[in-house]
Amino acid sequence: MHKYKFKLHLWKQYLSLTLANASKKHFYKTLTNALRFLPFEVDLWKIGAAYEMEQGKNLWKGRKILIKGMKMVPAGTRNIELAEFMITYEVYFLRTLSQRRDILIKGEEGIKMIGVEEEEENEDEEHSGTDIKEDTLNL
Repeated sequence: MHKYKFKLHLWKQYLSLTLANASKKHFYKTLTNALRFLPFEVDLWKIGAAYEMEQGKNLWKGRKILIKGMKMVPAGTRNIELAEFMITYEVYFLRTLSQRRDILIKGEEGIKMIGVEEEEENEDEEHSGTDIKEDTLNL
């Protein structure tokens, strides 16, 4: 890649190859090298943030990548394109955080932790005579 280091389409193909191989470490290394040679390319910043959002599940890291991209890309139409992507990312970010908060506060029936099923079965056997309604607990 060092011979053709300023060819964006080759970097994108190489990044897609690392995604196909599911090599997280190699993807980060390739993205870092691509951004080192092409720091003003909006597509590379978008790819990095999207990868963190979808594969890494680390919303904060994806947000940091976009903020750094906003600082690096000069003002103009490219920066507007990145700003639009950042706004959609922020909406997704807030929606996901509120969903995570709701799960932590209220709990959700479909999500069970490892080992919880066994504990619930034991509790059901021990407390089979108690009838507590959810209304009294304000859940």
